[in-house]
Amino acid sequence: DFDGDGDVDLLVAAGSVLLLENDGGGVFTLRPLSGAISGVQGVGAGDIDGDGDLDLLATGTSFSYVVAFINDGAQNFVMERLAVNATEGRDILASDVNGDGKVDVVAHYGRSGAVSELAWLDYRPDGQSTVHVIGSASTANVPQVRVGDLDGDGDVDLVTQERGVWFANDGTGNFTQREPLDALGGVALADLDGDGSLDYINTRVAWGNNDGAAGFAMQRLLLRSARTATPVDIDQDGDLDLLTTEDYLGAFLWENVASADYGDAPANYATENESLGAFHPATGPLLGTLRDVETDGTPDAQAAADLGDDGVSFAPLRVGQLAATAEVVVSNAPAGARLDAWIDFNGDGAWSSPDEQIAASALVAEGANTIAFDVPAAARSGLTFARFRISTVGGLAAILGAADGEVEDYAVEIQPSKATEGRFASPQPLAVEARGAGRIEPVDLDQDGDLDFLFASSGGGRVEWYERSSDGTYAVHTIDTTAFGVAHAVAADFDRDGDLDVAAVVGWIDHVRYYRNDGLQGFELALVPSYYVSDFPRDVLWSDFDTDGDVDLLFAEDNNVRAISFRGDALSTATYLDNQSDPAYAAQLGAGDVDGDGLVDVVAYWPAEQQLRLHRTAASATETSVLFAPGDVRDFQLIDFDADSDLDVLLVTSTGVAWWEQSADGSWGQHVVAAAGVASAVDAADLDGDGDFDVLVANSDSGVAAVYFQQDDGSYVKQAVDAAALSDIVAADVDGDGDLDLDPSRHGPARLLSRGRGSGRTTDLAGSAPAGAAHASG
Repeated sequence: DFDGDGDVDLLVAAGSVLLLENDGGGVFTLRPLSGAISGVQGVGAGDIDGDGDLDLLATGTSFSYVVAFINDGAQNFVMERLAVNATEGRDILASDVNGDGKVDVVAHYGRSGAVSELAWLDYRPDGQSTVHVIGSASTANVPQVRVGDLDGDGDVDLVTQERGVWFANDGTGNFTQREPLDALGGVALADLDGDGSLDYINTRVAWGNNDGAAGFAMQRLLLRSARTATPVDIDQDGDLDLLTTEDYLGAFLWENVASADYGDAPANYATENESLGAFHPATGPLLGTLRDVETDGTPDAQAAADLGDDGVSFAPLRVGQLAATAEVVVSNAPAGARLDAWIDFNGDGAWSSPDEQIAASALVAEGANTIAFDVPAAARSGLTFARFRISTVGGLAAILGAADGEVEDYAVEIQPSKATEGRFASPQPLAVEARGAGRIEPVDLDQDGDLDFLFASSGGGRVEWYERSSDGTYAVHTIDTTAFGVAHAVAADFDRDGDLDVAAVVGWIDHVRYYRNDGLQGFELALVPSYYVSDFPRDVLWSDFDTDGDVDLLFAEDNNVRAISFRGDALSTATYLDNQSDPAYAAQLGAGDVDGDGLVDVVAYWPAEQQLRLHRTAASATETSVLFAPGDVRDFQLIDFDADSDLDVLLVTSTGVAWWEQSADGSWGQHVVAAAGVASAVDAADLDGDGDFDVLVANSDSGVAAVYFQQDDGSYVKQAVDAAALSDIVAADVDGDGDLDLDPSRHGPARLLSRGRGSGRTTDLAGSAPAGAAHASG
């Protein structure tokens, strides 16, 4: 309130200093300031001359001094230079730093020929203001400085946005640098929990709960970055909420709630606040008719602690089952609601793998609703857990808060595939005329309850899909004929409109292509912008990497691993997960919760170093480390091979097949399955229905596809099932008969093997196919 008339005026840094005077009715008039300057980056206000009115402060990049505009009491402002040789200014504010009762100036700026400085200035009206340097910092990384009593000793401390570096004040303006609060840096200080101490909000919209002595326990609200976060009691309920702004998205309100509905899955899932557990304020739509209200989640070994979980029931579930169902009962939703749901199919204690979300903002109505979904062929049989979340808006992840609705967790039992003797008939062609290295994805692309195939053919430059008809025959549909060098295509609902879209990496022309489904399986090409793609993309997968409820696109290319975030129906930002110098490149990717913290991690294989690297989504940023160096890896899968609720790695190298066990301390140990020559691909599935994983191997050298059946004592019995120049092999219940079939893809015609008790049967899926079919997964 610069003019003292009882309303709020605005001070804006917009290249110049803008003072906008409020007439009391929300109409603002621009008040000109003498001594105009440009390149202003930071503005502040305070009564630095002690005459009872507010003066203005400014710093910026196009002038070499810190500026004050002194108010004469009648809102006439005269510019004064407080510090010279101060370039690259980023932020400025007013506070009594040395406890003498006068308002001082705190500024961050650069100096010509020297490092940038964080300093406070003791103002004197004779132009002899004294500059006290607090510390040095990177100008580019410190756009904001905040003041507050972090350590509870009664004086003003300083915190910067450079990794949350903060400086403790001894009460007289002498500062000591302390350890960073977190890896990203902060944007605001406020008492969010009402305990009388200042808490800390960072750019990932995480807040640090202050114990009163500057000990901060970080609690995450959001995994993407915010531009600003402002504490304010929007709903006038006596506590501070958060108002955030985000690039491309706009403004968001985060309501501070004292109690809510939480999940009750076991402790290794994200259930409690500390582990980013899901919660909903007790308002809005319901699953069933009851809702629990509590201050934190209650982990339970059987997910049976919440008595209000009465909205979901499951039909029997089986490994590899297509069109499995769950019934969801909805109430208190007269206009309908949105459902997001997950099942931990791989049993790793998280809902983070790409194929584990079974409902994504699905529209549900009052009463009973049937949700249909597919159980992956690589699902682990036995007890696992599901999470269902209902809300008005939808777009939820399996963790963190929602604006309204309810969350319910359930224990579910997945039965093994039909028990068989594991005998396979001679294969017949799935696709003839195959040239070059491409890939095949079994997926119900038209969502009609049977399994179709998505082809990427590098030699022919074609992306096509094969639609399965009720009589078991297949019709070919072309998506693209110009994708020369296409290495891999995947399907997911990227734009969240209820149908499956397609994305592909086209290495020869440095493209990542996105094909938007119009709902009738007509696909519109939309190139991912070239500034997101560097050089020769080699692999692609999808996952909700930033845990915002949208599907993100991950791809490997020369020197880089990148994540491209979708916001609703559009691409928004690209994030480097790893960036290496020549001649390094990433050849293959996998995604899942490797470290057991409930967040999606990415594993990439880098051939030049022969390393598997973990790109971990940590509490404040993405961190990269080496998992282990297994040698010349040809293919790998992330899978909980030993059923101990963490992800292991199954892989093939030029010398054999092995799985690497993750131990509780994060170390890795190798278990050899077989010496397999020049194996080209590996997968795992319970082919004989006995409850453990068998290993599928394609060998491009010997031309033998083999299954290694796991025995009760941990040994393996090999069965050869094909003879050709194979490049990949996977399992899927293609014919819907309850057992798992094999799809050994090859540099020649791709083939399918079906099996059951007895001698098995074969199926000719297509008479012609795109050139280059050479990979399959299910």
